[in-house]
Amino acid sequence: MIQLPYLGSRQIAGWADRALSFCYSYNIQDLVLGQTVDHIAVKLANRNEYDKYLKLVRDSGHCTSLTYTSMKDEDRDLATAVLDEPVEIVSSDGVVIGLSTMLEIMEPRPAKANGKDIIGLEHIEVLVPDHKVIIARLKEGNVPMEEGRNDYHHTVVVQWIGADGEDGHMEEIKFTERPLSEVIRLEEADGTVTRLI
Repeated sequence: MIQLPYLGSRQIAGWADRALSFCYSYNIQDLVLGQTVDHIAVKLANRNEYDKYLKLVRDSGHCTSLTYTSMKDEDRDLATAVLDEPVEIVSSDGVVIGLSTMLEIMEPRPAKANGKDIIGLEHIEVLVPDHKVIIARLKEGNVPMEEGRNDYHHTVVVQWIGADGEDGHMEEIKFTERPLSEVIRLEEADGTVTRLI
């Protein structure tokens, strides 16, 4: 079993409990349970903690691939690790949300560094074939959502307040049509990704 900070069974179970509570409150659990979890994402407190976490993951003996993307427009970096065994997202009462070998490691935007944002397991991304179905379902249930888009993929995001209860410290489930591994391939093709392993 992979042992990394923020990915211990208690931290994951707490995140999963809050995620399921949110999903059940809007009756959207079927959009998540039984679906493919593409990746999980951990956000660090600042650049120094991000660099330490990258080294820890790289040296863990479980990392088979490690890349990073410099997000110049956001003044931060994001890394993606492929692990040799999956991390399971399971609640305290044993409900399995999903598992993934893909780990996104996030440096916070400078304005959100040092405790101004969630630290730890921030989100999972669920693969969906059609955003229109997800958007229609969320609108039908009056579920608060946001849409995000970059050059490589489109996301639909639902959020709730994280474990620390701080306003603005949000945990998320994102729905995406494109796997992170494919996004990395596209970024490598255009030279925006650096491979570390």
